[in-house]
Amino acid sequence: MRHNPTYTVFLLNKPKKMSYGFVEKPEKEQILLSWTWKKIAMESENLDNWTQLKFKDVHLDCRVTFHRKLNIPTLVCRCEDVSTRKRFATALHSHMREVFHVKPEMQFKLSLDYMEELPYTNTVRDVTFLKTSVNSTVADEFFEKFHVTRALFCQRSVPDRLLKNSCKFREINNLFISWSPWLDISRLLKVKCENIMFSSSTLHKKDMIHLLNNWLEGNNTRLKSMSMFKSVADDTHLIMDNFNLEAWDPEVDKIEYDEP
Repeated sequence: MRHNPTYTVFLLNKPKKMSYGFVEKPEKEQILLSWTWKKIAMESENLDNWTQLKFKDVHLDCRVTFHRKLNIPTLVCRCEDVSTRKRFATALHSHMREVFHVKPEMQFKLSLDYMEELPYTNTVRDVTFLKTSVNSTVADEFFEKFHVTRALFCQRSVPDRLLKNSCKFREINNLFISWSPWLDISRLLKVKCENIMFSSSTLHKKDMIHLLNNWLEGNNTRLKSMSMFKSVADDTHLIMDNFNLEAWDPEVDKIEYDEP
């Protein structure tokens, strides 16, 4: 059987559980395997129900269960060692690369409450932040530990405090922020991404004029595109009246850059 190259994602949205699956687009993952861990006394369990999983250099005492509706296998692990679980996740990804020829770049979809469970790697292609109880300090710790090479997706359920005072997220190439009333003009001027999309902004007409002037003056040479919703849509013509503009001719004015 031949498989088209694809990407994979580690999903961490619940305590003591991680899932792994294929993904082509954000929010479209197909979970293949999950594993969970909890403290279990050896003497209280029937050892016949358990097996030792040997995967590369990782040994896990576990048993297998299946989701009744989705029929997704779940490994229930005895292991309480975080390092072993992280090595298992890393080894699993390596194995999937060999068998299914998936791309080497990992992708994460997680609540930062469980960041310590992530596999061993220095880089990640895309990351999606889910609802969390932590603040910008933890977010910056994440960005210091993992270099995000392509995009950050931030769901609407993510609280303002996660990125509001973060410095590290500003350098990511592509930002997609679903809920951003905290992204005022002072913070937006510090963002150095290539493409940004955000909604529910508190920006006003004068803020947009300031932002566009700042960009036209060459103070942000990386920025290629910006999309915003529920902010200044009704004032678009008033904003544009402040600039000497001509109609865009797609045959003459070519835009050449990779879509995020």
